[in-house]
Amino acid sequence: MIARGKPPERRAPDCAPRAPSDNLPALRTVQTRPESEFGDTEPATKVFVSDDSQWPLVMMVFPPDVTQPVWDASLAALRGWLARAEPFYVVCDSSKMAKLPNAKQRQSAAEFNKEESSRRYIRGWANVAPSAMTRGLITAINWLAPDPWPIKAVATQAEAKTWLRMLIDKHRTSPTWSGI
Repeated sequence: MIARGKPPERRAPDCAPRAPSDNLPALRTVQTRPESEFGDTEPATKVFVSDDSQWPLVMMVFPPDVTQPVWDASLAALRGWLARAEPFYVVCDSSKMAKLPNAKQRQSAAEFNKEESSRRYIRGWANVAPSAMTRGLITAINWLAPDPWPIKAVATQAEAKTWLRMLIDKHRTSPTWSGI
């Protein structure tokens, strides 16, 4: 517990599972569709999922149709994580998205990337896109308009988590790592 008047204690985050933050929207819902003709089930396609159970590694999974409410929910999740004032790393799974974000959504993303808190606390970002062409497009866009944190386009969530955990380990062993 923090006493009034004292600054909060800063610590390096760990990868141990952590209870979700109270200031995070309740978005950790996964629904399933009815069984297909082949007898399998898969996650519903209209649900945005955010998950911070592996903090400082967080996950956002987008549905095919990224409506404005879905986009706003993703920014709310990110802002909730930023409110913790601790470094974190993002897996952004856009593999099911049917189209790129619209102009209004791209503008809000650009504004978010310029915010001081996002520049300070986001330490790495992995975009999941199974298509090599989409990954190439993401990489090219980042060359033209670089994000303020390390970013990588990968084919799977497992690859994203591996790369981000490598960044976490690298940052922890850095002589300048302070946990903030």
